[in-house]
Amino acid sequence: LVAIKIVRNKPAYTNQALVENMILSLVNQEKSNHVLRYHECFSHQNHLCLVSELLSVNLYELLRQNNFRGLSLNLIRVIMRQCLDALA
Repeated sequence: LVAIKIVRNKPAYTNQALVENMILSLVNQEKSNHVLRYHECFSHQNHLCLVSELLSVNLYELLRQNNFRGLSLNLIRVIMRQCLDALA
């Protein structure tokens, strides 16, 4: 299964998505943990589409499920360790 991010056909959104495409392509040249696996980019009816691996819930949805009360310190530590591992 994959996730497809469809970007509106507006210059500002398209330009930002092209930058995102470039960054994801560069980051995915090396196989590392905790980095989104990016597959490809294509255009459909003048909308840019970015294809990546399908992940679980995003951070916004996690906060929403928690009624926007914030996250536990332990969960924040786990997330930050993954971020730092990805940057190493």
